[in-house]
Formats: sequence, C-alpha cells, structure tokens
Amino acid sequence: MRFSCICACFLLTWFTQASLQSQQAAPAVLLRGDANGNGRLEIGDAQYLLDYFFSEGRPAICPPVTDINHNGRINITDAIFLLQALFVSNVLSIDPLEAGELAQCAEPLSIRRGAARFFQPDPLGNGMPFWTAERMSDLELEDLTAYLEFAANPALRSCGSRPEEVPRLLRGGRFQVVMHGVRGRVEHWSDGTIRIREFFYDGLGPRDVVVWLYNHDRNNFHAILDGFAVSEHLARSRPYLGENFELTLPGDVHSGRFNAVAIWCTSVQSTYARVILRAD
Repeated sequence: MRFSCICACFLLTWFTQASLQSQQAAPAVLLRGDANGNGRLEIGDAQYLLDYFFSEGRPAICPPVTDINHNGRINITDAIFLLQALFVSNVLSIDPLEAGELAQCAEPLSIRRGAARFFQPDPLGNGMPFWTAERMSDLELEDLTAYLEFAANPALRSCGSRPEEVPRLLRGGRFQVVMHGVRGRVEHWSDGTIRIREFFYDGLGPRDVVVWLYNHDRNNFHAILDGFAVSEHLARSRPYLGENFELTLPGDVHSGRFNAVAIWCTSVQSTYARVILRAD
C-alpha cells in the first residue's frame, strides 16, 4: 500500500502540468472515475480526487463517480486504482455506473449542466439573455431550472457555504476476537459515523453489551474504563451473522476522543472484541 501511494504521487508530480484539464461543462453521461467532470478518464481525475482528500478541493459530482474501484468505500485507493487502470495494468477495468448510481447522480449532474448553460457566453455576442424556450431544448430548460432553484437557496449561496462533501473513510480495522465469536470490520467516516460491516456475534451474555469507544493505551490496562457507549444494547436471542450497521457519533465526539472500538459488556467490564483504528 505504501509503495502504491509513492508511485501514485510520483506519477501525479510527473504528469500534472501536461495532463490537468480545466473543468468543462458536465457531460451528458457520467463515467465512474470522471472526478473532474470533463467527460474523460485521465490522470487529472486522480489529481482532482487527491486534491479533495488532502487539500480541501471540490468534491466530485456525486459519490458513485469517485468509488472508482467499486468497493463501496471512497479513499486514496480509488485514485491509485484509476492510475493503475490508465497506465500500469492491462487487466484492471473500471466498472460502468449502475442504474441506481446514475439515479443518485441525476440531480447534481443536472445542476452542473444548468450552471454551465447559465454562464455560457451568448453565441450572437449581443449580451442579451439567450436561455429562452425558443433557443434551448427541453433538457436544457430542465437543467437551467434545476440550477436556478439551487442558486436561489439562501443556505447554498451564503458566504462560506460549500457543497455537501462526500464522506471519507478516516480509519478502520478488524476486530480482534476475545469471546462470543465477535468479528467484523469497523470504519470511522468523516461524516461522524462508525460503520460496522460483516458483524458476527452470538448474541449471548448479559444484556448490556454495547459498541464502546475509548483511547487505547498499552501502558494503561484500565484505559478502556474511561470510554463511552455509542450504541443500544446488542445482546439478543438470535446471533448476528454478517450484518452491517451504522452508528452516528454525538456532536461533541471528535477523532481525538477515541482511537479504539470494543464490543464491551458494561455490567461485568468485559471485552468481547476490540480494534485499534488506523488510517487506511
């Protein structure tokens, strides 16, 4: 993974000046991987995505576009996958967007096209508005309407407002099993959620078994006692067999307040499983 990151950064540094394209009007058909929205798959899309991750750049049109390796997560590996598909490997291919993903992207794409149409110079050069029914197709009128409704929203045009950001995976890891067959993957996302995937647990033990966040300290065995629960009780009469669920963190909980997640029984202070979260 580290070697891949170094290769990606090297390629981006080498080709950036020659390959980056200015963002044009949004294409009529979206492509998975076309992060900069110019209708082509190129190294500029990887640069655009890395700028978003590390330099607070603009998000892509919609999340499915940046899920380039099509694994349900959006992180630096998507940019690396794109570079490999373009320049390194002849066996990697980028999947087309599925019907549900295209539906999710339809409204933001329409707004992007409408904005491009609104600011397009008058082809006759007389300075008069040219977005009239006689001079536009039905689709162009719909796009222009979508953009104007978007621009008229006070929350969106207030100073300092930014488009809704695509959630990013901050860190994650897999449970280390202690008892009751607990296993699965834990992910901490930038939208303030903890996502637990493929969760297994026999459901047994006292009722007060919870998802527990704490700051792990290998020199302090009792550090887990200073943690806090972020879920309802998990114990139940039937087992968890590869379930996925999402937990929303309280507003005052930031990354510095925890670096580990445990399945914890509060009544007997017993750990069923734990994971130290690390950046992917």
